[in-house]
Amino acid sequence: MTGKQLRAVAARLEVVYPCLHPVRVKLTKALGPHLRDDGEPLGCTWGDTRVVKTKGQEILEIRVNVGLDPIARFMVFVHEYAHAMSWRPGHQIDADVFDHSPEWGLAEARLWVYFADELNEGQIVRAF
Repeated sequence: MTGKQLRAVAARLEVVYPCLHPVRVKLTKALGPHLRDDGEPLGCTWGDTRVVKTKGQEILEIRVNVGLDPIARFMVFVHEYAHAMSWRPGHQIDADVFDHSPEWGLAEARLWVYFADELNEGQIVRAF
């Protein structure tokens, strides 16, 4: 999916599954390696979700690696939107605790159920 398509999906999701902060989606090459506090590599560079401040307002920014194929982009986006849905204050401080919590798992499950009809009808796949 293109960045424009992912942003349209995010706008739709924000109505059905609102998040703590508004969501912004970016396709980017600039995903560096995630590092733990001790400098060891953590996770991958397919995508991430983080809080950024824009004009004093906190926004949840979902970044997806532009180098992924379109279907992988969508799958990573869904994974990251689940992080946005389950985001709570302190997430960036306690990332190891919150990263893939039970709340995140339920959020991701809700998203896949939401998209199930479209996936079965091929609507999303045709968008690629």
